[in-house]
Amino acid sequence: MKFFKKFFPFIFLSPAILWLLFHPGSVLIEIASFSQYAKASITSIFAPEKLMAIEDMRWNAFGPAKEELAATLIYNKAFVLADNFFNYVSFFSPRWYFQSGDGTNFSPPTVNPISGVLFFPWVLGTVYFLAKKNWKIFWVLLTFGAFAFLVGKRNFAFLFPILLIYLFMSHEGIKKLSPKLKRTFLIGSFIYGAFLLGRMLWFIWTKS
Repeated sequence: MKFFKKFFPFIFLSPAILWLLFHPGSVLIEIASFSQYAKASITSIFAPEKLMAIEDMRWNAFGPAKEELAATLIYNKAFVLADNFFNYVSFFSPRWYFQSGDGTNFSPPTVNPISGVLFFPWVLGTVYFLAKKNWKIFWVLLTFGAFAFLVGKRNFAFLFPILLIYLFMSHEGIKKLSPKLKRTFLIGSFIYGAFLLGRMLWFIWTKS
């Protein structure tokens, strides 16, 4: 309970969380389509057009012949898996969470999903968990990212848990600052967070 009381105010530094709370129906409909999205996403991994693209890449890759050994070894089904792996890793890009948003209607327009001021504490928090070898939080991140990747949807309806964990990591990062710097940082963060929240509410009010 004590931790919840300290962490709860940080929710207001994330316009994305409040934005999702304002649109519960859309979020539930999106989540209800999980199996449909997952089936389409898994089927598309080795879709014929992707395999044909690999075949085309073998031409003139290292010489005039198509079936040269080097081209065959590099451009195969494993190439598709590597491409999907890097796509999966991109689901954790801090840019989406602290700056640009997911580009869908599940992301608050014109504001940072998480207050950009918290990016530096997030870095500190990440370093702290790595130094403490607290792998649990990273396994949780990877698991939730896998669910989002499985459905092939890069939006906060599915990335919400990652956003919440990033916010928690920022919270832990601030705790590692000196008392004076922590106080200054918290004041600045909540002032900017209030600005973002007001801007988001103004957008909702003017568009309603």
